[in-house]
Amino acid sequence: DFQANTTMGKLSFHQWIEGKWAILFCHPAAFTPVCTTEVGTLAMFYNTFSSNGFRVATLSRDSIEDLVAWKRDIIAHFDNRIRINFPMIADPSREVAVKYGMVDPRLRDNFDVPSNRDVFVIGPDKRLKLSMNYHLTLGRSIHELLRICDALQLSARESIATPASWPNNHADLVVNSRVMKGSVFLLSTITDEDADNF
Repeated sequence: DFQANTTMGKLSFHQWIEGKWAILFCHPAAFTPVCTTEVGTLAMFYNTFSSNGFRVATLSRDSIEDLVAWKRDIIAHFDNRIRINFPMIADPSREVAVKYGMVDPRLRDNFDVPSNRDVFVIGPDKRLKLSMNYHLTLGRSIHELLRICDALQLSARESIATPASWPNNHADLVVNSRVMKGSVFLLSTITDEDADNF
């Protein structure tokens, strides 16, 4: 858990995510070109994440003033066609970045060493379900993040595992006249009756 200032006011993370899934999207710094496109694209898909029960927040080492200015810049970069309806968390001391393993604690005050570009997906039980780390020059795919979130929620509801490329896997496979596109693996905890429903 952590408390922080955001572009939408003070935030107590565990209280804010209570009973919801959460995405914490982390950036090394404001105004970087790759991160600007990522936050803007995340904003474009925010309603989809939100309607699926996800809270979304971004985090960077910047002050609130810098994040407010960056927010305006991101919106302008997307021709004023987006709204950023999620909190942008200020972590100028990099306390949260250290807590989440994005910065070596010994390098916390060395701002020449950037924070990792990580994504954390946290379940309603407040436990980490997925973390992804990206190179500083590689933009994250919001479409892939949506797919991952769908798969995590499905596997949390049902006793299944999703294969590579789900839900577009096995698009050309037909077994006993049944198209297998989007098929999943049933885990051993599922009953025969439930298996028939998949």
